[in-house]
Amino acid sequence: MADRLILGSGYVGLEAAHRWVSSGDRVFAVTRSPEKAAAMRTSGIEPIVWDWFTPLPESTRKSITELAPRFHTILIAVTHAQQLGIAPNDTHVLGLRNLMDSKLPIGDANWIYLSTTGVYGSPEDSLWVHEESPIEPTRPGSIAAGAGEEWCRGTIELS
Repeated sequence: MADRLILGSGYVGLEAAHRWVSSGDRVFAVTRSPEKAAAMRTSGIEPIVWDWFTPLPESTRKSITELAPRFHTILIAVTHAQQLGIAPNDTHVLGLRNLMDSKLPIGDANWIYLSTTGVYGSPEDSLWVHEESPIEPTRPGSIAAGAGEEWCRGTIELS
């Protein structure tokens, strides 16, 4: 049994949560919605009501770390939609920084960051993109994901 943490409880995040729960893992999933948290609880998911664009409250951190001394996996599956009042290139980076600053037991976890093919922009010469294609996001959500990818690589600072 592994303790897993999911940030982003949309379709992909919940699908992963249900699969991990059915395999016997303990899954903690972050949602901004208390209503969604109640529904997750009924399916065996341990909900965390938190908006990752704000610092994690100390009381929430304490209750999580009492239950999960170490997370095996962290899945970042948050929305790529533009957030009001936050520049696109800062949204995912701000959330990732808040996660790192949360003092949750994430230090040696396996990280999975769900990005989007939109980070490649619109290739002019071909409809095909691959790992060597230049990253040239143009839409707000793609810009957020591209900045999140760069943060994960440890190459950018939050402006």
